[in-house]
Amino acid sequence: MTPRSHAGIPNAPPIAPAQVHEALARHMLADGYDIVLDLEKSKGRHFYDARRGRWYLDMFSCFATMPLGMNHPGMREPAFLERLTRAALVNPTNSDIYTGEMAAFVETFGRLAMPDYLPHLFLIAGGTLGVENALKAAFDWKVTACRSRTRPTPRSTSTSRGSTGRACRTPSCASR
Repeated sequence: MTPRSHAGIPNAPPIAPAQVHEALARHMLADGYDIVLDLEKSKGRHFYDARRGRWYLDMFSCFATMPLGMNHPGMREPAFLERLTRAALVNPTNSDIYTGEMAAFVETFGRLAMPDYLPHLFLIAGGTLGVENALKAAFDWKVTACRSRTRPTPRSTSTSRGSTGRACRTPSCASR
């Protein structure tokens, strides 16, 4: 009998580290690093390659998604894990639906990490949304800068056919 999860979906059998890349390549482009990260053994700035049994110094922090490193002790505290799990299981669109957890985070971030001259946050999960919003911010800045100098609005950058602001499609950059 196949073990079942709470949702009635069969639990996936564990995949041996030597087979991870092969398993991924059957269903997606698997052109990442030739490493299989061990999520339990990896600590701080060192990650453990389960495929070869080797330690590596993390010099890129997974492109800055892990500024505290891996398995930071504070992120293993039961109270933190409870709050994280509660928010992660739902993962609301924080730009439109607010939670007490988000308000507590924003208050803490504002108190500890925001200088007076940068009083506002604009939080993005990353990926397409990050690129889309970075482009919009650049366009807005350029238009505002040009208008303040009474120069015509530049026509060198735009989004092709516009953007919904919800990443329904990735904006394509074009030059007019």
